[in-house]
Amino acid sequence: MTKRHPVGKTKKPQPNPDKLDDIRWFLKTNDWRYYFDLDIEYGDETGTGYDAYTPIEFVKIKSLDYANLFGFFNGLFKKSYIKNYRFTQEKNVKIDNVKSYCIYKLVHLLNIKDFRAGWHGYYYGDQEEVELDSDKEFPIISLLKASDTAAIEMLLIQEYGYVLPSLQNRNWGIAEADIADVSMPKTNLYQRINKEAIERYIDEYKKGIMPTALCEKVGNKFRLIDGRHRYIAAKQSNQKKIIVIYPTETI
Repeated sequence: MTKRHPVGKTKKPQPNPDKLDDIRWFLKTNDWRYYFDLDIEYGDETGTGYDAYTPIEFVKIKSLDYANLFGFFNGLFKKSYIKNYRFTQEKNVKIDNVKSYCIYKLVHLLNIKDFRAGWHGYYYGDQEEVELDSDKEFPIISLLKASDTAAIEMLLIQEYGYVLPSLQNRNWGIAEADIADVSMPKTNLYQRINKEAIERYIDEYKKGIMPTALCEKVGNKFRLIDGRHRYIAAKQSNQKKIIVIYPTETI
């Protein structure tokens, strides 16, 4: 059984371009350390008394917390169109509109190579720092400003290099469906599976993120287009529901 997602009963969110322009400032000033597991090597303590401190000699990014990072970006977007929006982890990881799905997808196209780790000397000693590669700022801002149609096509081109003709210039709907009503094409069964990605998605589901997939609607059911690892992770973790993004009418 498929039911309409609650977002379908509310007014479609309209981003405020003036506020979205401020996202560049958020990207520059955000403390990215909270989204990573860092490997930090310290040197020998120097100085004595109040002047003593342990200097940092090396900082390396070990892993990226995708769920937490998605919460940050999704919160930024929601803050741009919801009056008096307040950041909370529960609200920020909720995929309740097409753009939230796009943000979730974009975050998973990032990797630790898109961030730079280092350290900086302050009055009270050294502090580790993480910065987002400036080359990644434009795609993030562009996606947040884009229409749902443009955002979906941007992501498909970024990952696959093209957009299927049947998916071009389409409006997109969002629904919550029984996972039993979503099927995966047999051709996907023979493609290589990334077990690490599946484990990461399973962990994210435990943190409150619902499984999502880009699908084609076939009658009252759905056929997977994009989201193979998310779909497999949902099946393996016995999820009953999945958020599906599907093309509706042609623009």
